[in-house]
Amino acid sequence: MMKRLTLLFVGCMLALTTSIAQERYLDVVFADTMVMSNVKYAENISILTGAPMKVDLHVDIYQPVGDTATNRPVVLMFGTGNFLPAVINGGPFGSKTDSAMVEVCGQFARRGYVAMGVEYRLGWNPVSSDDNVRRSTILQAAYRGIHDCRAAIRWLKKTVAEDGNPYGIDTANIVVGGMGTGGYISSGATFLNDYLEIASLPKFINLDNNQPYVIPQVHGNIYGTDTTFIPIDTMGTMAPFSLGNHTSYSSDFAAGFHLGGALGDSSWVNAGEGPFISVHSPQDFFAPYALGNVIVPTTGEIVIGDAAGGGLIQKRQDALGNSDLFYSRVFSDPISMARNTPLEGLYAFNAKPAPADTACIPGLPASAGTPDSGPWNWYDEATFIATWDFIDPNPPVTGSMANCLSLQGNLNDPAASRTFIDTVMQFLTPRLFAATITLNLEDELVARSLSIYPNPAQGVLNIEMESLGGTIQRVTMMDLTGRVVYAREEMRTARETIDVSRLTPGLYLVEVRTADGRASKKVIIE
Repeated sequence: MMKRLTLLFVGCMLALTTSIAQERYLDVVFADTMVMSNVKYAENISILTGAPMKVDLHVDIYQPVGDTATNRPVVLMFGTGNFLPAVINGGPFGSKTDSAMVEVCGQFARRGYVAMGVEYRLGWNPVSSDDNVRRSTILQAAYRGIHDCRAAIRWLKKTVAEDGNPYGIDTANIVVGGMGTGGYISSGATFLNDYLEIASLPKFINLDNNQPYVIPQVHGNIYGTDTTFIPIDTMGTMAPFSLGNHTSYSSDFAAGFHLGGALGDSSWVNAGEGPFISVHSPQDFFAPYALGNVIVPTTGEIVIGDAAGGGLIQKRQDALGNSDLFYSRVFSDPISMARNTPLEGLYAFNAKPAPADTACIPGLPASAGTPDSGPWNWYDEATFIATWDFIDPNPPVTGSMANCLSLQGNLNDPAASRTFIDTVMQFLTPRLFAATITLNLEDELVARSLSIYPNPAQGVLNIEMESLGGTIQRVTMMDLTGRVVYAREEMRTARETIDVSRLTPGLYLVEVRTADGRASKKVIIE
């Protein structure tokens, strides 16, 4: 009887809290935002200029003006740009200050979130005549981007634990999002959780020498928590190639989403990962909507085959139960009601048609371009033309010619782009609310029902869940570097016993997931 009353009380509190909080996180409730620009979150090794060089990495932090809340969800946003700087990549996008990045971050902040436009490392070789070089360098660029994402997450947790939470965030409610190229980062950070997910697939291996394109001893582990070195001369002098940042904190986050972009392989999506939300066009030419090739606009070359876009990611999510959270909610917003797919985590939009044939470069055939599959993007044409002509990255192509080519795949309509972002936000925010705010309240119920003992432990560690918190579905145990030392999935039990006799003494984090939520506790192994 007491458990039933407790459930009823918790259910009432969830409903009450949801009704109060929905206005804040679903609607624009603040008129203005303030931005802290270029706040350093990490340092790491960049190869953009050829030789490895240490660089600082920064975020722009957007907060609502006049907000008194100090425990707010935070959204990390990663922009597009083909892992190269704007103009150098042949187009106008490639910065955390791109127009769409500023608009999306501002929209989140005006809804009460803290939003951060994240700078990540760039650099790869798109013009090599060697297919292995193109594939390896872009995969390594994406790998570095995932490292930077996880470093930013750990930095946020560090600012709360060590700096007094200067940005007023809730580290249990961190969301990772990306548009275009940033979508490769946000989806990779969500689903790439085991190095074998790369090394076991032939498409990620140089078949000429049977070496994976990504090697942990060189490029770092998948979480980017170690420091690696490479020789830089014939004398064997070693220099750092990947740096671990804030390694005593977890890289975990609550939810992810992407606007375009794709995942390296659909097999990376496993049960218990996510939740993840997709916004994608079936007409996307560069990143497949379902299963297909990744084509980089810089050269038009295929760099990765059989990648997974939003349509396939969400089918996998549904099949594995990762989207069950969304199906347990009723989304009554106009966008959800009118969407043309039955998958709750997917918004499929029709790309705008390509413009009429245009001969951008004299002497070359006219090109009708590609559909505008990134309608959230817009830019200032005069600035792009002037910057191109100043840098002159691809003579004899002028800035006007480059701008003409850019318009073949982007209609560059600021008003239409803002309207589209409004639409996307209507789809995203109810689902993010369910995946963070509401889920966090359910997590509290799970945490109260979770018992882990003895603590400290020597030989075995017992995990028990009272029936009020549901049965255990997944247990993960990590050391403070984020390395998983124990994991078990697809469970249906109220108790689990772990042999910890061979673990190195120290502090560990145990995360338990049930159908109703998740909880984590620190344990000491002696």
